[in-house]
Amino acid sequence: MKKLLPRLLISVGIAALLIWWVTNQGLPIVPSAGSFGFVAWWAVPVYLVSLLLVHFFRAYRCSYLLKPLGNVTTRKLLMVGFAGFFAIMMLPLRTGEFARPYLFKKESGISMSAGMGTIAIERILDGVIVSLWLTIALFTVPPDRSVYIAYLKYLPLLLFLASLAGLILLMIWTEGFRRIADRWGAVFG
Repeated sequence: MKKLLPRLLISVGIAALLIWWVTNQGLPIVPSAGSFGFVAWWAVPVYLVSLLLVHFFRAYRCSYLLKPLGNVTTRKLLMVGFAGFFAIMMLPLRTGEFARPYLFKKESGISMSAGMGTIAIERILDGVIVSLWLTIALFTVPPDRSVYIAYLKYLPLLLFLASLAGLILLMIWTEGFRRIADRWGAVFG
């Protein structure tokens, strides 16, 4: 309880600050009933189906990363994936990211460190995809809008491609990285 109370207070404080800021910017937290009149009737079911599909594929893509680590059935994979996504949305500061590795350890015996490694790989791949879309979007902005656009076109993509290259290099040269990590661990550990 001693650890939970400060976290809860920080979460409520952050939420209150964000609600105050959003309402001061003129955006209502709960839209008026009249606002829903502008929503097309078919948009809500299409949104819900697309949201379900996105989360299904996000949960299922994890199976490719978990196959070498242990046998996880599709049912368990989806249950853990959806529980993890719920935890990510509900817990503050993305602490819900620890839910999936914990549940995989509990359900399938996959270690927490291996589970966290799969999440790190997923985040880097997500970053590459988002950076690619951001780069494509920035190429549609006319260069005369800002002098920084020319640099911003490539920066996000380069950062995450460097991370991806690091992961690929880690896969290829595992022993070399292990030796480097041991040396750094001896110096700083």
